Amino acid sequence: MMNKHKVSPIDSFSSTNREKLSRKIQEVIDGKAIAIIMAIVTIWVLFGDDIRLRATNKSSDQAFFITFFICLLLFIIEIIANSIFIHDYKFSFFFWLDVVATISLVPDIPLIRDPFLLLFGVELFKVDVDFNTSAVRNTISESYIARGIQTIRYIRLVRIVKLYKYFTKKRSEDPNTQNPTNNMDAELLGKKLSDITTRRVIIGVLLLLLLLPLLQVNTVDNAKYYGLQQLYWVGSSGHLSDLNGPNLKYMNNDGWNNMIVQYSKCSYISGNSYPLLWLYIPNLNNSGIVEDIIEAYDPISENTWTSHKECSGKIVSSDCEYRNEEMKVVIYGPSDCPEPGCKDVKAFARFNMKEYSQDQAVMSILITIFVGIILAVASITFARDTKKIVIKPVNKMVKTIKNLAKDPLKISDVVVRSVVPRESILEETIDKIGILLKINFGTRGSMIMSELLTDTEINFKTEGKKDSYVIGIIKIQDSELIIDSLQEEVLVFINKIAKIVHTCSSRWDGHICRNDMGSFLIVWPESKATEALFAMIKTSAELHRATDIMAYKSNPKIVARFQDQYVVNIHMSLHIGEIIEGAIGSNIKVMPDYISPSINLGKAIQSLNIIYETNIIMSDSFYNCLNPKAQQVCRKIDCIMLKNAPEAFHIYTFDLSEVSLPDFKRMNMNDDEYKIENRKPGDPIIIGMANMQCEVYQLFGIDNDILGMQKCIPSYFIGLFSNGLDFYFKGQWQESIQYIEQALGLKPGDGPCLLLKKYMEESNSKAPDGWPGYRQIN
Repeated sequence: MMNKHKVSPIDSFSSTNREKLSRKIQEVIDGKAIAIIMAIVTIWVLFGDDIRLRATNKSSDQAFFITFFICLLLFIIEIIANSIFIHDYKFSFFFWLDVVATISLVPDIPLIRDPFLLLFGVELFKVDVDFNTSAVRNTISESYIARGIQTIRYIRLVRIVKLYKYFTKKRSEDPNTQNPTNNMDAELLGKKLSDITTRRVIIGVLLLLLLLPLLQVNTVDNAKYYGLQQLYWVGSSGHLSDLNGPNLKYMNNDGWNNMIVQYSKCSYISGNSYPLLWLYIPNLNNSGIVEDIIEAYDPISENTWTSHKECSGKIVSSDCEYRNEEMKVVIYGPSDCPEPGCKDVKAFARFNMKEYSQDQAVMSILITIFVGIILAVASITFARDTKKIVIKPVNKMVKTIKNLAKDPLKISDVVVRSVVPRESILEETIDKIGILLKINFGTRGSMIMSELLTDTEINFKTEGKKDSYVIGIIKIQDSELIIDSLQEEVLVFINKIAKIVHTCSSRWDGHICRNDMGSFLIVWPESKATEALFAMIKTSAELHRATDIMAYKSNPKIVARFQDQYVVNIHMSLHIGEIIEGAIGSNIKVMPDYISPSINLGKAIQSLNIIYETNIIMSDSFYNCLNPKAQQVCRKIDCIMLKNAPEAFHIYTFDLSEVSLPDFKRMNMNDDEYKIENRKPGDPIIIGMANMQCEVYQLFGIDNDILGMQKCIPSYFIGLFSNGLDFYFKGQWQESIQYIEQALGLKPGDGPCLLLKKYMEESNSKAPDGWPGYRQIN
């Protein structure tokens, strides 16, 4: 018998597809694009109507109303989509807040607002009048109602908190991704606590916004109403005078005109002007007939008031330049009068309140910003405190322990504090272990070791990786003799130099790979050749400027060996070649290392500094990768063929001169300020040492060290030497010697000049037969 409850493959397939579609839609809803769109929409609905009143004219209203309608549709779509696809959203706290915030948009859209209000016989911003319009004056209750309506709009501010949640939400905080059985998870507990506090802050702030207007003392200006009342009775006296005698007129025509002009100015308060646009009253000058007052001239003050042509009349023309909410109608009709039928007569006045409307819009924007800041700061503060106190400490310890067990190199880059709080001793201890491992391996070495470790075992079958790098070799001059002289003190000496070498190299994207007997191996990506040269130059400059290192020339042990002839110096080389990097060792000892003939070639190039009496030598493979700006400060010095090198190559140098380095003592800097780790951006000694504000190649034209080192080179020296070098390559050695001797006259003692001259003179200034343009160096 068939099982009626068995699920068919088609139903199972359809269910799977629905789940995938639901997850995709949820990812879109939670995605960054939707968050940015809704953020823009939220900001617009918060300030759009106030911007309309403050910064635009009536002609642009329809465009604003269309955008408000689109925002309303987007909010509705968002509520529906969240209700369907977001877990625990439907009928939640934020669901109702979104509903109320969406409803608060309706008063800003006349297309929806006006038909709804007409069902209840209410017309908002009424400026058209007739004799059936009720005659009332402003009251305090009306002021409270106006404030209440404005306060409802502030409910939209709760979306500020939602924006904060959009941009700080993590997948781990989503209840759908949490293990429901893990009730003690710090992330889940912290999220619940943060949501509860956020809700209470929102409710508290909204209650304050709703209740504060009721607790404030309000003053209402009824000058317009009472002024219109006086004009009504004075103007009506013209009708009584015609019926019962001229003596019943309250005043003459000049006084009447003066009253009208004064009434038109009744709204000049604190420098604000609310002009009278239209006046419909009994006219004293026309026997008290109720009519439009077109113009009134006051002979006393010599002022004239004229009604506004487009904004006059019981029904305002569509050509009126002011919005309905920018005009105010004042109506007066007597409740008790001596003449029969006078109760049906009413006086009307219409004022231009645009300036008041603009001031209110500005104030509304300021209040919205202030309340929004309060809501956002309160929500962020509570969430941050929850994360700091509950989530972060617990999760960090758990994560650190897991990572340290799985991979010792996955640690946080924290600085170990000298005073460790008792509640975080375990956390700090774990961090110390991780930091020591990372310092030991270095940045590049840590990456190699991370790839070597798989799960809990070390895989020594992992192949190395080959890539092209800039190979930098730095060697302390006479390092073997220094080690023999200083003995135990040599560690302090080498570490002082290592600090400068490592700091300069690291700050310009170099990776320190190896320290060996007073020499350092540093690599850069091939694209960072310019940074590598700049780091080498800075290393030499900092070394010769460091007083604690230069003081070694007076060390008794050094003096005993070198007889006051020693100055701490380094020899450097830069070359580009392929390197195989990987881990070498066994289960007993393993270290990241670098293997390549290019490294040996780099060491051979570095040793040429002794022959050429230079501080830095670069291969042509490196020189060709430099930025043209950096190439300008380099000098070609020879073409050579080294043992085990595949082919001959040109070599270059950068002329270093510590004599012209900027002196920090002349800049009133003390020892602490001068230390390399305390150097600040924009320091006059070393431009761009940290947080460079320009490209590295640009520093070759502005850096004080480079300019100082090159300052001592005579202007014609490079040209003479280059000419001599060209004749040297061509085999015309006599001409070459002439140019080189002229160059030596400008810069005596130049190592490359002396070496080339000596080499050519040993062959009687004549190139050997079959001269290939380079020489062999073993």
